[in-house]
Amino acid sequence: MTFFIFNYNTDLHLIDSFLDSAALSHNEPRKSSAFFLWKFRDNPFGEAIIACAKENEQIVGCVAMGMQEFLYDGAIIKGAVSFETFVHPSHQGKGLFKKLITLAENECRNRGVRFLMNFPNSKSLPGFTKSGWTKIDVAEYWIKPQNIINVLANIKSLKKVFLSNDFVAGTETLKQIPTNGANIYPGFKSHLASEYLNWRFFTFPLAHYITVNNDQVFAVARIGKRGSLRELQVLFVEKKIQEFKLKALITDFSNKVTFDVISFPISFANPIRKKLKNNFFVKVPNRANVTYKLLEENLVLNFDKLELSAVNYHTY
Repeated sequence: MTFFIFNYNTDLHLIDSFLDSAALSHNEPRKSSAFFLWKFRDNPFGEAIIACAKENEQIVGCVAMGMQEFLYDGAIIKGAVSFETFVHPSHQGKGLFKKLITLAENECRNRGVRFLMNFPNSKSLPGFTKSGWTKIDVAEYWIKPQNIINVLANIKSLKKVFLSNDFVAGTETLKQIPTNGANIYPGFKSHLASEYLNWRFFTFPLAHYITVNNDQVFAVARIGKRGSLRELQVLFVEKKIQEFKLKALITDFSNKVTFDVISFPISFANPIRKKLKNNFFVKVPNRANVTYKLLEENLVLNFDKLELSAVNYHTY
């Protein structure tokens, strides 16, 4: 068994076995090589750090950290977010995960990453907490019916999991991206830089995205299903957070696509939370887990101020 950091110049021949093992481990359809390169190599914040376990030239385990800048009280901090975690079913229970996460964390330190974040499912959560990650209970999920009749007729669907629709060919592309200069304020949030947003949503779109972009607000949502209900899940809202009108944003979305329910997965510190409460959104149970790990002994971050939205929870 060999443990190593994936090299994007010399290890490309291992992509197929990586994708095969990932699909088998997650019980999901196999992704393409183009997806791999987009997700792990082409992020404008930097190449992902992929700690791999290899046996007989086959990838059998992985812990990957994707580069992500954060804004903290006006300063930019280099962080990383978990992009991928798997151990091939035939190699589970042998301690691979612990070795891989240690290898990935050490490489992150070597590359100047100051802290790590992850949003693990219930199955992988214990592995992270046992490796020194801290779980924080800040995730919230707010919803509001748009079509009350359909919601009442399919009320049991609200207990189902949201599933986004696949990308639709010909879906609008972003023609104008706002800069983040006006949004650097005392707070703690992802740095939604223009290059990052273009890469994340419009160079290899994974879902049916809907955008609203005007003088007051810039927002991206994805349309999908929750049981029999059609749901619009808002991934993030930017620009004039304090000034924009939430009702106007919902109207703008409804002029582009029909939906029964609109939702905002956020964290407690997200400034949009007050607008949701004032507009009769309801907070419902959510399955999101939030964990972090500091890689510098002297780094002090107040995670009570962490402003999350579905752009963080939404997997790649």
